[in-house]
Parts: sequence; C-alpha cells; structure tokens
Amino acid sequence: MSLIVVIMGAFIVLIGVVGFVVPSEMKKTGSALIEKDRFFLVPIFRIVVGVLFLLAAESTKAPIFVTVVGVAMIVAGLAIPLLGKARLKALVAWFLLRGDSYIRVQALIAVALGAALIWAGA
Repeated sequence: MSLIVVIMGAFIVLIGVVGFVVPSEMKKTGSALIEKDRFFLVPIFRIVVGVLFLLAAESTKAPIFVTVVGVAMIVAGLAIPLLGKARLKALVAWFLLRGDSYIRVQALIAVALGAALIWAGA
C-alpha cells in the first residue's frame, strides 16, 4: 500500500516541477478545468486519494503525516462542491490573476510535499 503514497508523491512532484518551470501550464490547466466544467473531477480525485492515503498510512515511515495529508485531501475534496460553481470560478479566476512568482512558490510547496510523501512511502 505504501507504493500508492510513493506514486502519488511522484505525481505531486511532477506537477510541482511543471508549475515551477512553466507556470503558464498551471494557469491553462486551471482555466480549462473550469471552462469545460470538468472541475468536478478534482474533488472526486482528492477524496479517492485521501482514502487511499488513510488505508496506506500504517505501512509508511510517517503514518501520522500520511494520515494528516489523507484527511486534508478528503476535507478539501468535500469542501470544493460546497463552495458552489460561482465561488469556485471566482477562486480560480483569482488564482489565474496571480503572477508567475506566486505560482512558482506554490509549485515549490508541491515539490516539498511530494518529496515528503515519497520519503514516507519508500
């Protein structure tokens, strides 16, 4: 089960690296998800991954950390639909207006989180 944590950690690192190197891709992706009404996939993905993290937590080096990340993902996944479409669009629009520096900082946070998950699952 800890392999799931490693794979998701690697995926998060990859997203972070892309966001750092090409912040415009993060903007395009966020914009495309909202414009094409595909944003409902994000909460589903977060909830599923959060549950998988909870199931895998005990088999990792840092079960408390993985459990906290799993719970945070589930809470975020449940909160997104509660925002409503209008608020969600406004939030994404706000994010898209941030400069590349802001996106790069967020990307570095993602890389650090992903790396920590890889370590925990390895």
